[in-house]
Amino acid sequence: MAITNREIIATEKLARGIKEEIHTFSRWKSMGYAVKKGEHSNIKFAVWKPVTCKNKETGEEYSKLIMKVSAFFTEKQVEKIAG
Repeated sequence: MAITNREIIATEKLARGIKEEIHTFSRWKSMGYAVKKGEHSNIKFAVWKPVTCKNKETGEEYSKLIMKVSAFFTEKQVEKIAG
């Protein structure tokens, strides 16, 4: 059985000694936060990402998962969007 993104993130946090929440830019955005101006991610590791592909012969679309290195930000690097 494949390891899930949740398990990958928990393992990386433990290995790096990170105690606060970490999420990708898009996840923070979906939760109503913005990355503070000038902040850069220094936490990067591979997680599963769903992608849509097209069969060249039949033209049918299908989904698959690939491992992709993603940048993560801590809760100290983001702020709640006003509004």
